[in-house]
Amino acid sequence: MEYKQIESKALKMVGMGVDTSLQNASNDCMPIWMNFMKRFAEVENPVNSQITYGASFIINQKDCTFHYVAGVEVSEFGTAKEGLEQIDIPASNYLVFTHKGKLDTLGQTYSEIMQEVQKLGKEQKDIWIECYDERYKNDSDDSEFDIWIAVK
Repeated sequence: MEYKQIESKALKMVGMGVDTSLQNASNDCMPIWMNFMKRFAEVENPVNSQITYGASFIINQKDCTFHYVAGVEVSEFGTAKEGLEQIDIPASNYLVFTHKGKLDTLGQTYSEIMQEVQKLGKEQKDIWIECYDERYKNDSDDSEFDIWIAVK
């Protein structure tokens, strides 16, 4: 599986989140995106409103649980609004993979990524980030977005 390595600066993100698991993510994350997009205009200081992020923070690796946040990068935090989270993501090195196609194959992409990370002998940190830019076309066969895996 192809990937590239990047070093990302620290990011500030504002969005909406949910605690979920690998089993429940497909049911839990889509409503978070729909609710966040309804409130997108409330986010102050977006860096680029054409790029959104889905950030996952591992809660318990053994149980495959994580906190997922759908959001946008901001230059600085504005007024805290009820229901919106303000998150600091530290600078890190990432392995960047690309998911191609519909969302129903996303689980397969993540499985391939985990195999590749293991083959590379990299130790993962507790942050994964999905980066949705102009290549993302909802649930289309020609849709693409990047998945950043933070590594030590």
